[in-house]
Amino acid sequence: IQTEDELIKHFETFGTPHEDNEHCIWKRFRMGRGQMFAYGKNTWRTATFRMTVDIQNDGLIYHLERDLPKIQGTTIDIELYDNPFTSTYSTIDDLADKLKHQVEFMPGVITFNGQQLNIPADDIPIKKWTEITNDAYFLFGVGSKLTFYNLGAYVMDRSAADVGVVGVVVSRKRFDVNFARGGIHDRCEIYQRVLEIVKKYKPVKKMKRRRKALEDWEKINILRDIRNGEVEFVDVNALALFPTTSGRSYSLNQIKNISSPWTFGDTGDRVADKLMQSEQAVVFDRAIVNVLSYSGEDKDFFTWLVARQDNYSVGQFFAKVSKWWREFNGLSSGFSNTYTILAHNKLTVTEKRILRVMEKYDHCWKKRRICIGVSDVAKAWTDGNAYIALERNWLRKLSLSSSRGATELLVTMVHELAHDENTEGTHVHGEAFYRTFHEICMEQWTNPLHLISYFRRAMEGAKSDLKMKDEAEKEKKAKDKRDKALGLTEDAPPVEDTGDIVTETKIAARVKVKPKKRSKGRMPRGARLE
Repeated sequence: IQTEDELIKHFETFGTPHEDNEHCIWKRFRMGRGQMFAYGKNTWRTATFRMTVDIQNDGLIYHLERDLPKIQGTTIDIELYDNPFTSTYSTIDDLADKLKHQVEFMPGVITFNGQQLNIPADDIPIKKWTEITNDAYFLFGVGSKLTFYNLGAYVMDRSAADVGVVGVVVSRKRFDVNFARGGIHDRCEIYQRVLEIVKKYKPVKKMKRRRKALEDWEKINILRDIRNGEVEFVDVNALALFPTTSGRSYSLNQIKNISSPWTFGDTGDRVADKLMQSEQAVVFDRAIVNVLSYSGEDKDFFTWLVARQDNYSVGQFFAKVSKWWREFNGLSSGFSNTYTILAHNKLTVTEKRILRVMEKYDHCWKKRRICIGVSDVAKAWTDGNAYIALERNWLRKLSLSSSRGATELLVTMVHELAHDENTEGTHVHGEAFYRTFHEICMEQWTNPLHLISYFRRAMEGAKSDLKMKDEAEKEKKAKDKRDKALGLTEDAPPVEDTGDIVTETKIAARVKVKPKKRSKGRMPRGARLE
């Protein structure tokens, strides 16, 4: 802007189209300054003009000053209406992080409180990028999503589950963005070419030979590709893609050959877990149905999923799988999802003995009380803080006189210690659970697994202790009964006072003294034995 006419046309009026001879990079709609006006009092300085806009106090009126010393370019000062640290940002560092995210790869030098926020994409060494085309810079395998930058300015994120990769895309040409600059139009040719490069780096074929477990987003992306017919069955049939309610995952090959009832249930459901443990059914996590936007009958899910596969026999195999589907409520009707802790006087002798041994190693249980209870669906459960309950029927089947039984019991104890939330009715294992489980297993002094070799002997010792305790109690009862019969208990009548009569009883002890042993010496010379 050099003249007042240009100022009125391009500053005072919103939405004036850009002319062909203008050097446009990010600007497009001539509306962006309206966002700045909303944040605070704006003072613009360009050429010989100063424009002051205060929407909060003056509305749509702005103040124009003319004939000031001429400057090159434009400066904008904003006096904020609200302190950003009272609501949106907790610290200056937090605000700096957000600003950096918006301008991270833009050209030029952008500073905040004297610190440069941006690194122009062109300044980053070529070898650091995964690929460079005429359209964009690409970096894959970093972060948790795919982030798009329009000429270095942040535009949007796409989830890894949607696109199948994580990383960064910085365009070298302008994306066709929406009015709010928060998204890219699908019709944008540059964007479509970029997506073709992204597809190249989807690691589906590499996954088939990869040993490590797939991330959740990788599983979801591959499942969507199967649904959309964008991946060959042979490339993904061995991948464990379908999670059960207990966390284990099945592959298409395993499901194709299924020969037991299967159904869908909720994540961590205890009844579902029991069905799996008893091998009565395979219970897949219902979340996968929702992720894939399936709205048909449960029994037809797998047939629907592979419907776009060219291989006719694949569909035939999964049509047979549908016949093994059962209603979850029907499979779980024999189980009660209740949890009852038994009082100590209701426990058997063996159960008391187990608790006695467990209490001996109280330092291992992180101040949680060990109880015995009854449940149809759990072999153990905890409130995550005060107690751990062991299920009576499961405990009865353990052979605690063997190292195998002791191992199962103590591993179960580690499992429950790793839960820091109430596990009644649910059985979910997240990252925090596995981290805690690992930490407990690696502890030096309070690791329950150290007790495996001692537990059998401790159980035998507790059995002897309890036997001795029972015998001692029986003796005490017999003595109490005898004393009561003789009138020696506290309830017996008082003994009659005999006054000054004192009876003295003298007890003499006869002590037998062993004679000294005579030493055998050598006879003197000349002595004779008479």
